[in-house]
Amino acid sequence: MILLSTLLAALPQSPAGNPTALLEIAAQKGVRQLATGLENTFIYAFTRGGQRRQSLVLTPGATFETSILPVDSPGCVSLMAGMPFNLGDGATLKIELWDETRRQSAVEVALDPAHVRAHRAWVPVRLNIPAGRNRVRVRFEVTAGIRGDQTADWVGIAAGAEPGCLLADRPGDAPRIP
Repeated sequence: MILLSTLLAALPQSPAGNPTALLEIAAQKGVRQLATGLENTFIYAFTRGGQRRQSLVLTPGATFETSILPVDSPGCVSLMAGMPFNLGDGATLKIELWDETRRQSAVEVALDPAHVRAHRAWVPVRLNIPAGRNRVRVRFEVTAGIRGDQTADWVGIAAGAEPGCLLADRPGDAPRIP
């Protein structure tokens, strides 16, 4: 728990004091490191394609919604998605953008590392935020793979690498394994 507190304290915040780091938002909403194995939303570090990342993990049926995020120009969200195990029939990550007046499906990412080699690495996900939205929430949901098999359907969501986007890493935030 001390390690998690130290990691979260080092995560970036926006100048106004509003958290823009995915794991910081998750921690503020009570999401913790995997402890009992019974959680459906938790923080977990795993390696994909030689990159170890702390991630927010959701299992099928779980949802997570960020706090309200201030949108600057250009409006985008940068994330990385991955599954820690090469088992089962994969899973789907659904992402929606919400503001005060509308809810919009932004992207669906089907991941299947057991059958698709490219999904054994972190998969970059970029969302454009439509013009006119200056505050949004990002909502994540995970569903089981194509056959409904929930075996190993953990989907990790980590900060992306695209500078200037919401939820993106700053240089050096994502430790790499040689």
